[in-house]
Amino acid sequence: NLSFRNTGIITVFDIQLGQKVKKGQLLAKLDNVQSRLSYEQAVTQLNSAASQMNTAKLSLNRVRSLFEKGSASLSDFESAKNAYNNAQESHESAKRGVAIQQEQIRYGYLNAPEDGVIASVTSEIDETVSPGQSVATLNAGSDMEITLGIPESVINGVKENMNVDVDFASLP
Repeated sequence: NLSFRNTGIITVFDIQLGQKVKKGQLLAKLDNVQSRLSYEQAVTQLNSAASQMNTAKLSLNRVRSLFEKGSASLSDFESAKNAYNNAQESHESAKRGVAIQQEQIRYGYLNAPEDGVIASVTSEIDETVSPGQSVATLNAGSDMEITLGIPESVINGVKENMNVDVDFASLP
């Protein structure tokens, strides 16, 4: 089952029943404006955190110099050091936020995970989809799965006449 990992409106849908696809081929795309906006906000926060970190570093260097000359107290020096450490942590957190938002943007693209053939299509262009909602089914690989509904009254007779392995434990 092929599905997106986030919510959105399908804007590109290059999936047709019986279509052969190659691994990595772009099959569908979401209009993920919200994800792009969140990414831009994360980049802005990263830039702000970098600026605050630079300011805190300059302040720490200034207070360190004054402390070494005896013009600033140990308390001022420790305060500047803590401010710089907090600014560094904020900067690292903002970098992680940017990486997370980049992933969210990638979740708006549906690529074929394997070579195969499209077996069913359950969505169409301009449809709103939710995370995990199947938009199509891809048959990949050489194994075949067959599901049969056989009444209990005839199952023993069917089993004796079959020349294939049947896993009856997996039957509903």
